[in-house]
Amino acid sequence: MRRSTTSAAEPTESTLEDYFCALSDERRRIVVDVLDRRRSTSLDELVDEIVARSAGTGTAARAEMSLVHVHLPRLADAGAVTFDGTRVETRQPTFDRLVALASLTSDVLGAE
Repeated sequence: MRRSTTSAAEPTESTLEDYFCALSDERRRIVVDVLDRRRSTSLDELVDEIVARSAGTGTAARAEMSLVHVHLPRLADAGAVTFDGTRVETRQPTFDRLVALASLTSDVLGAE
């Protein structure tokens, strides 16, 4: 990873590889889908969505831990979101590019 921060600092230019990496995990695709509809959401709401869509494959505590330590930092590194510890917001125009790529690759990646 280029950066380890999820702050609102200006990200470096994202590459196609960054976008594909960001979309390579189901939980990150769920985050992208939720934020595509809401543009901003709480960590708790994302945890609830992950648990609901994961068909009993994990607990809320595990979902929160993976979001905070893996998935949200990866999306922030790609320049698509900001996360302040409780709230996640989209970062334009990178987020819209990520959504466009997700829609083009949804059959390949298994996203809904």
